[in-house]
Amino acid sequence: MNPNTEEFTSPNGSDVITLTYESEIRFGPPYFTLRINGRLLAERVFGEIVLWSPDSHYFAAQEWLAISEADGPQTLLVCFQPATGRQCKISGIRGGFIKPKEFVGEKLIYSKELYSNGHYQTTEYEIDFKLLPRWEAL
Repeated sequence: MNPNTEEFTSPNGSDVITLTYESEIRFGPPYFTLRINGRLLAERVFGEIVLWSPDSHYFAAQEWLAISEADGPQTLLVCFQPATGRQCKISGIRGGFIKPKEFVGEKLIYSKELYSNGHYQTTEYEIDFKLLPRWEAL
């Protein structure tokens, strides 16, 4: 395996998410390409956090919408359902990072970290992601 690659296997062992180091923003965190069971999500980059639901049906990831230092961080929380090949864009943030934290029952808990006054301010949210109407094919 590539030393710049990390795999995240679902709790039931049926699916594998692969993150491969792509680059990093100057003075910032790294970003990665993402594969779902070997299928590359082309022309998209992601942060290093991948979170599987306990039932292995879903995983959440932080997608980066901009990688230019001048644009600042622009991230999006995306939930994927590998078995159906669907995705749902949950929420986004400009000027900060959105991070999946935990799946609890039907809810996805996540945080938004916004840089303000010299430090990051973190706010936590939860959403019943299964009921969102924004599910679409990958």
